[in-house]
Amino acid sequence: MHHRSVQTVSLFLFLGFGLFVLYLWGKVQIDFAVRKNAKLKQGCMALQHEIDDLQIDLNNLKSYQRITKLAQEQGLVFLPPDRIEDLPVDLSGLKPERSDESNDVVLAGISVFNIPSKKANPSRIFGGNDGTR
Repeated sequence: MHHRSVQTVSLFLFLGFGLFVLYLWGKVQIDFAVRKNAKLKQGCMALQHEIDDLQIDLNNLKSYQRITKLAQEQGLVFLPPDRIEDLPVDLSGLKPERSDESNDVVLAGISVFNIPSKKANPSRIFGGNDGTR
């Protein structure tokens, strides 16, 4: 009977040791996952800060003042609003001949770019010497 109790005690010790190893392995895995999650969150925050910085740079690059300055450096002229006029265009030649006119849509656009010659008077183009356009 002494032999049987030693086997039972050793079996319980072996099972207890196995359960303890499984418990430690699970705890280590959970700790590893928590640390990995924290690193991923830090990386996500760093990327979000970088996205915010890039958005600020993008907003600066597409600002009206910057585009106006670059256009003037390249010789393009911005006309004052009172110098902009509507141009009448006859679109009758663009309309296709069809019997069913209920679905006809005509889209047209005209863009004119004018680079002033070197002889142009800047005060006349920009509106005067008072700095207005």
